[in-house]
Amino acid sequence: MARTMVQDGKTLDFTSAGAIAVGEVLEFANSIGIALTPATAAGQVVSVAMEGVWELAKETGVAFTVGQKLYWDAANNRVDATNTNIACGLAWRAQGSADTLCLVKINAGAPV
Repeated sequence: MARTMVQDGKTLDFTSAGAIAVGEVLEFANSIGIALTPATAAGQVVSVAMEGVWELAKETGVAFTVGQKLYWDAANNRVDATNTNIACGLAWRAQGSADTLCLVKINAGAPV
């Protein structure tokens, strides 16, 4: 039986391992989050969004369809369609292959 709600899960507190900029994509084991507050050093607590539709950098040369499962390519700091990367959510809008940005409903269809 649950006793006390700690957080609503839409945003989470995260203790940084180093500097974090607002808007930075943070990877967790099976999902991503977007930093809402900054950290200038390790050990600081930042607020991280775990839900919502976000505009993120996109791999060019690949088109996305609405509802397509997308992945976070941490090495290149962008969303792609390669399922060997961390699942980051679903395409909120169709994007052409030349587009450099995409709308992603983060963590939709991905375990958090």
